[in-house]
Order: sequence, then structure tokens, then C-alpha cells
Amino acid sequence: MKRLFLGIFLSLMIATQVEALIVLTNKAIDLNKKSGTLKANVVLGNKIQKALAIGNYKVSSNNKSVIFNVNTIIKDNQTHNLSSQPSLIKPIKNKIIKRGSKLILAGENQEEIAKIFGLSLQEYQKKSGTNATSKNTPNSSSSNVTPSPSTSSSNGNSASSSASNFTSSNGSDYGSGYIPNNNNSKNDGTNYYPIPNNNGNSNNSENIVPEYSTQFCKAPYYDSKNSISLSFIAKDGSCMDIKAQRDDTKCEYRYDFNNGVAIKQTQFYYVDNENQIKNVGGCVDLQGDEYSYPLYKDDSKCQLQVTSNKGYNGNQAYFFQTQILFRGADNLVHMAKDCTDYQNVQEELISYDKDTKKKEVKRIVNQYYIDPSTGNKVYINNGIISPFKFPYQEYACGIWEMDDANLQAYRKTQIKAFDNVANTYIDVTSCDYSNDEDKTGRITQPYIKLPNNEKPGEAEPGDMNGSYEFEFKQALYGTGTGSVWRNCKGLFCSGSHSDDYTYYYLNGFQITKWTTTYKTTNTGVTTGYQRPKQPDEKEASIYYVSKRVKTIERTSRVIQNDLNLTADYMKFYEVNEGFYKDESIKTSPAFSDFISKYYKPKAGGLCQKYKISGGRVGDSKNFVGGYRNNVVLTCLFYNDYLLPTK
Repeated sequence: MKRLFLGIFLSLMIATQVEALIVLTNKAIDLNKKSGTLKANVVLGNKIQKALAIGNYKVSSNNKSVIFNVNTIIKDNQTHNLSSQPSLIKPIKNKIIKRGSKLILAGENQEEIAKIFGLSLQEYQKKSGTNATSKNTPNSSSSNVTPSPSTSSSNGNSASSSASNFTSSNGSDYGSGYIPNNNNSKNDGTNYYPIPNNNGNSNNSENIVPEYSTQFCKAPYYDSKNSISLSFIAKDGSCMDIKAQRDDTKCEYRYDFNNGVAIKQTQFYYVDNENQIKNVGGCVDLQGDEYSYPLYKDDSKCQLQVTSNKGYNGNQAYFFQTQILFRGADNLVHMAKDCTDYQNVQEELISYDKDTKKKEVKRIVNQYYIDPSTGNKVYINNGIISPFKFPYQEYACGIWEMDDANLQAYRKTQIKAFDNVANTYIDVTSCDYSNDEDKTGRITQPYIKLPNNEKPGEAEPGDMNGSYEFEFKQALYGTGTGSVWRNCKGLFCSGSHSDDYTYYYLNGFQITKWTTTYKTTNTGVTTGYQRPKQPDEKEASIYYVSKRVKTIERTSRVIQNDLNLTADYMKFYEVNEGFYKDESIKTSPAFSDFISKYYKPKAGGLCQKYKISGGRVGDSKNFVGGYRNNVVLTCLFYNDYLLPTK
């Protein structure tokens, strides 16, 4: 009896790879946000686990790729921090990574992952990597290519060489891992949950995760052949047991091409306490030989399929086609499959072709089918490009190279493509720091500063102690007027006359003066940093850094402040002049703003000394008209700072 299952699990029927952690994103990721948190469901043994993988992502500086890391797995309300973080560098094709997208990350510690899921290493490897072969891939899926609505349990694409008279091939199915789309249910009701099936005939039995409605006291179960018992909550809160009803008209047939039969299906339902009909799951197989109808071939309405040989031989191949029919419960002939290829096309790998422009790898293959009468391979195409294409993906590779001086490590990268038909990786580039094929070339991982790991050492006096006096001054000058008397002798004047003139004089200084006392202490501190864990290490190594930590006590007292300087102005002046050696202030935005606005070497705004030259010019034989001014005021030099404008 086929178990019911949620449609989402078909997307998990995939082949996994060697040393890779497969996750499905549980929400869409917007790569316009350059970095963020990754949350995804773990896939193991072709099944979504009740475990959440948490990590982060970061878009590269050139916006061409994004790196994903998983550092934590949460299972059974327990948080497991991974010692070796699997990662994936993925080229950016779309800015939105959709919910449910598959990410294949490499570099996990298999023993660690196995322990989290309560498995031995061997059990874990059977459920993941190349050991998770096609036997773990459900061979029951649906096909919607027939004229009548129905379901099918045949893969239609199996690479097995065993002959089946009814193997399906719908033209786009190639290779050994292909799963057709699921669209098998004609049910218009509400599917509350999958029903556990005590009959172990379905290969999907291990892939079901029951999600039961809160209307029920316990899970529905098969109490006998083609009969289901339900136990749901009555209005008074008690549990009421009833039999589910059957409606055979709601469902058609499921086609099991491997076994050559069509199986009639039915829909179970019940009437709830609000007199509403509720479906129990979807369409399911009816048990018993009376509901199983043999399939047979009829090629009378089909023609030979002529396939041009796109390979090297230049001939044509004729592909035999047939209809698959059966006589159903109504004693009428039904068509399970219209004219289609008699045998499934399979691929024989020759080589790979790397498409640098499209960033993908293509399979070059021979295509053939197995003649069921002879068991021999019949080739229909040689040396053609397979429809399967595998995108480039960048992975971290090699060991970490530690840069202790800068407290970070570097790792090489390599571009690979995962062939999920052959279940293997294809190396596109070598493992190095190059930018071949536009790869990132290097992953940089900062060391992790360990919390509560600083060990203080001995303290000693620093290099700046004592009191210092600082002074800003601006020279002042004054002006005045005077007059002189002279006697005028000549043709045009007589008597005494007064001549006025202007003069300059030095008038002291405006002064701002303050004293500052420094007390500097140097204390030795040792801090531990965790390096990235090497692939062959059980525990990450710790790097210890010893350094001196300088603490400075500064006490300031203003003596005179004619220039109205602020306390911050005085402090920044001391820092810039090399007295107050506080690096945190020196690297602050406020200090940078002070320097850009007020520090102007040899072009400040305060004159330190004036020079007055020249004087009056008196009467002479060559000058008729009295005295005149000839005074020049010059600033000999300025300071290095401007004053804030009010």
C-alpha cells in the first residue's frame, strides 16, 4: 500500500555527494543585503531532518559570488557548534535565492555530523555522499504525461539493466537519477496529514514525516484491508473512534510500470462535528489483486521514432514506440501511456565539456537503451551533449595558511561542478590562489578572540609622566594720530600750519595658558585567539598574543583663557603635538575633524610678532606740501593653528 506523503518530499529525492552537507533554505535570501544569517533545513538520507542549520552568508566585493558557511546545527533543542564549518562559494545569477533552494556545502567533519544525528560514521555515510545510491532514491513518483489523470510508481528513468515491458521514457528523461514531476492527486479536499502504512510495500515509507492535525487524538491507522480507523476529539473533549469512508470515484489509477500493473486508488474521508466532509490524506492504492490490472503494449497506432545521429557516425537511429494500455475496473480499455519510446534512454559517459562563458560543465555521452528481448545495448546517439548541465561552484580547499601577525588565515579555493547523474565532482580549476575562471581565489578567515581569556601581567611606568605647560598667544598692536607744525615760506603760503599723521605701536598679547599632568602606566596582557581548524585536526589551535596596554591619566588646569579655547581644543592640541599619547583619541572622528579644520602648519591665524617700519617724512626743498605718512605694519610669523569662529 502506498503511503501518503507531502509533495515537498519529492524535491528531496536527489543524490547526495561525497563529504557534502545538503541543506534547503527555509526562507528567501536577498543578496542585495551584502551579508546576513543563513537558516536552512538539513537533508540526510533523502529526507528533511528535524534539524536547523544556522550560519551566515557574505557577498564578495565584486558582487560576483556569495560564500555560505554553516557553523551551528540545532537538533532536539540542543545547539551544536561545528568545529569544521562546511562552506560553499556560489556564483550570483539572481539577487534573490528562493526559499527551498538546495545548497551543497563541503568541508564538514563527518564524524561530528554523524554524532549529532546519533549515527555511526558508516551509517552516516550510507545516508549521505556517494554511498546514498539510487537504492535510497524513491522509485515511486507520479507522471502526468498520460491522457487520463493518474499516478505512477515508475521512475521511468532507471539506469538498471533489468528489462521491463513498460519502462517509461517521456523524451526529456535521461540518466539514472531523474525524478519526474509529482502531480498525482485529483483531490480537492483538505489533506490534513500523511497516514502511516503498516504494509512495507512502498519504497517511500522511510521518507514520511507525520504531521497530524490537532483534531485527532492519535494517528489514523489501517485496521484491516482497505479500511482506516480514525480517533478524533468530540465536542465534549473525549476521543471518538470511527471508520473512514471510501470514495473510489474521486481517484483514478496509479501506474506501476516496473511491475506492469495499474492499481485502482481511492479517497478516504470522514464527516466532522460541523457536518463538513474532510478528506483523509490524498488518493491511495486499494489493496488486493482485484484492484490490480495488468498493463500491456499495443504499437498498432504508433510509428517508429526517427532520431538523427548528432554524433560522429552520420546515420539515423529508429526508436521503437508503443502505447501502454490496460482494462480497468469498468471493463473498458484505458491508456496508461500514449505512444512513447519503448525503452528508457540511458547515458554512457565519454567526457566532460567545460563551458567557460556559461560557467557550467556538460556531459558528452553515448545514448542507448536495453533491448528487453536480447538484453543488449542498442545505441541511438554517439558523442552528443547530454541535457544535464552542472553549474560551476567555488569551494574552499587545501589547508589553512596562518597569518599570525594579522590574526587571520587564508585558504585556497577551487571551482568544481557536481555531476548528480554520476554522483561525483568534476574539477574545473586547480586548488590555488589564482583567479582562474573568475574564482575568488582566496578565503580570509579572522582568528576568533576567545572570551574571558586575557591574562594581565606586571605593570610599569610609561613613557610620559609629569606636568607640562601649554600656551597660545596672539600679538596685539595699536594705532594713534599726531600732528606737527611747520612754517610756510614761499610764494603761495605764509605763517605756521599743522599736518596730521597716523602711527602704530605694539600693544602686548592675548594669552591662553594651561597646565596638564600625565600619569602613564604600561601593563602586559596575554590574549588567546582561536585559529581556523585544519581538516585533519580534532581541535582548533590557539595562538597567544602578548602586548602592552597603555593607560594614561590626564589632569588639566586652565590658568588664563583670553582666546576662549574649549577643553576639547586644548586636548586635541596636546595629542597633535605629541604630548597626550592616547591612540583611541588620535584615531577618533572628532580628532580628525579638528585637524582638518584648525591645523594649518605655518599658516595659522595668530600673529606671534609684528614689525613696524617707516615713519614721517618732513619738509624738504623738493617736497612742498608738508608731512606725509610712510609707516608699514608687518607680521613676522604666524602660529600653526586657526581659532574656531563664533
